[in-house]
Amino acid sequence: MGLFKPSVLTQYLRFFQVNRVFRWSCFVLIAVVILHTLTITFVSAFICSPVAYFWDRLIPNGKCLNMTVFWLTASGIHTGTDIVIFMLPFPIIWKLHISRKQRLQLMLVFGHGFFLVIVSVLRLPTVWEFSKTKDPTYDHPLMSAWTIIEANTVVLCTSLPVLKLLVYVIFLKLRTTVASTKASYSLDFE
Repeated sequence: MGLFKPSVLTQYLRFFQVNRVFRWSCFVLIAVVILHTLTITFVSAFICSPVAYFWDRLIPNGKCLNMTVFWLTASGIHTGTDIVIFMLPFPIIWKLHISRKQRLQLMLVFGHGFFLVIVSVLRLPTVWEFSKTKDPTYDHPLMSAWTIIEANTVVLCTSLPVLKLLVYVIFLKLRTTVASTKASYSLDFE
């Protein structure tokens, strides 16, 4: 997830080369997401001492950080950045000098990111349950499933602005093919 969000933000930078505040917002968010990802990766790897205590609670003198606080804080920041990244382009889109219809179409394309926010929020209860577990290796699959759904949703949402042209070309070719097929099979009754 830590690489997808900067990818979305760099797409924003490419699409909306508007003003310094927007550009700086993107750069700050990229830095926050990268630092968050590195922190989560490092802390997740060393959350318990010794590291093996994470999956084997029978090791004597083992201890872990408060996993509930860690996972909920990490997920809160994660969901918060999702919301900010989702909402970032809308003021820019609304101020574009294009027709209202085109503006709404653009908002719809970028609005697909709201689905990602929903998935991110739906993932939070699994994080809560996982944070209270006594056996993380056994209770991890549900949270992993939601994380995989979220990652796939990010790929889909990231690809939508670029896929718009592809879908348009496919429908144009399909319409042309159907029209030419109808013309070749039409009968002249005169």
